[in-house]
Amino acid sequence: MAHRGRTSAAEVADKAGLRLVVRERLKAPPKLPAPARAIWRDVTEAFPPDYFRASDRALLACYVCAAANAIEASRIIAVEGFVYMLGTRRLQHPAVAVRSSCVASMATLAVKLRLSASSRMRADTAATAAKAGSSANPPWK
Repeated sequence: MAHRGRTSAAEVADKAGLRLVVRERLKAPPKLPAPARAIWRDVTEAFPPDYFRASDRALLACYVCAAANAIEASRIIAVEGFVYMLGTRRLQHPAVAVRSSCVASMATLAVKLRLSASSRMRADTAATAAKAGSSANPPWK
């Protein structure tokens, strides 16, 4: 005789022959440099295990490589300065252009990978949040 009341999710899964699949975190490509691999770990651990798909691997690899390169360029600039002398001319250090390019790439890839909070929020949700945080209606009134 069947029991009375609601059927549990486990009973439904048993009857249907379903099983729970636990997704693993996306693994880094094997040839990723060590600094980029550390950033990969930080990024993937900041999101749920099923957030990234296998199709995100190439974009995420580009993102973490750009981040690692931007960090390295910043380190070089900190040591050598923004400009260098070539004879009597002062020239912008090449690492400045490298860093700018890497940061631009990171910004684009962050949106594509939905890493930033603004790219994870729908437009109507953002509008509601903006209205809720508006100073037009202070909470003390």
